[in-house]
Amino acid sequence: MAVVKKRLKLCLYGNVYGAYRSQNLLKLLLDKGYRVAWVMPEFYQERGLKKTLAAKLAHRLFYFYELIDLLIKGTLADVIYLLPVNVERVRTALWVARLCRAKLVVEVHVLLYDSLIQDGQLAASDSAIARRYRRLDKIALTQPDYLIDPARYEMNYWSRLLDVELDPVKLHIAPLFTEPTELYKSTYERSGPLRICWWGTLIALHGVETIIAAMAQLQAMGVAFELTLFAIPPAGQEFLLADYQALIQKNSLSDRVKIRSDLRFSDGSLPRYLVAHCDLALGIFGASGRAQATVPTKLIDALSLGLPTLTMTTPALKEFFDPAVDLWTCEPGNLADAIQAVDRGTAPVVDWRRTRAQVLKTFSLETYAQVVYRLLDQIGRQL
Repeated sequence: MAVVKKRLKLCLYGNVYGAYRSQNLLKLLLDKGYRVAWVMPEFYQERGLKKTLAAKLAHRLFYFYELIDLLIKGTLADVIYLLPVNVERVRTALWVARLCRAKLVVEVHVLLYDSLIQDGQLAASDSAIARRYRRLDKIALTQPDYLIDPARYEMNYWSRLLDVELDPVKLHIAPLFTEPTELYKSTYERSGPLRICWWGTLIALHGVETIIAAMAQLQAMGVAFELTLFAIPPAGQEFLLADYQALIQKNSLSDRVKIRSDLRFSDGSLPRYLVAHCDLALGIFGASGRAQATVPTKLIDALSLGLPTLTMTTPALKEFFDPAVDLWTCEPGNLADAIQAVDRGTAPVVDWRRTRAQVLKTFSLETYAQVVYRLLDQIGRQL
């Protein structure tokens, strides 16, 4: 009978980017009694492009300190765990893991080439930075001992995009999850204009231009509505707020479409507002392959609150949902017509309470914990 090594030592590596995954992972590991260290690059230097010579020299110096920190902790660790959305550090993590004979677990979540080049159009696909991102992404998908990602469809999409073969033995699927909450929409009666809500970071994946264009169509159709965009752009991209405000004004929608940045999921203020004031939540409507391949966090957030939700028709949804039964979907070009159907009460009937119960079961912290614990137990048996 295999003996499981007790109290594995784990070294977490990477920064924390939005959502809840990294914070909850740390709590899960500590609650289970694992011995945990953390190397956070932002402890040594802030994110952002280093433009001056002095800044570049400082960057190299502080990266050396970061590397020494990782080497010290990696030497004592059984597992080096690269946190979600930290693929840019996979080469360092892999090198230290091999040197220290530790297992490397990479929780992928986002790839660089897919997110920044294919979706964000940061640079041409044949540019030097694009080639660098592809190399890092390929390392992330093929070289670690184990991979964790929220969806199998997404991993298969990345496999095709980068022309790499995934090892199914390494891959573990841990769906997205939301913070546990007792908040949910209990009544679906409304009076007055249709109150539409969207929230996110305004990145290309979200297709906010498509949403605003649909609002212009709804206004021309004579539909009474109000749209609130709860937008917090990524660091360094605050200009997006002004860009989209200008687009709203260009379409003569200023009296119907508002941008707010004062409410957040992290402090509970946005969920409380949505439950009280949202008749229809919108998902994503981007045009990229990434938009087709992902199940967005905002969709899970909306459905877990019991909000009537409309998102883009994608093949990725079928991994977890029956799109014809569990929620409303449409092609991006038909968004205005789909919202008009909701307003008129002619949209397909959806049991939003049943969908909420299904989402809370599938996209739960408990499911995530089971996947992580099962993988670490497997690693423990190998040591």
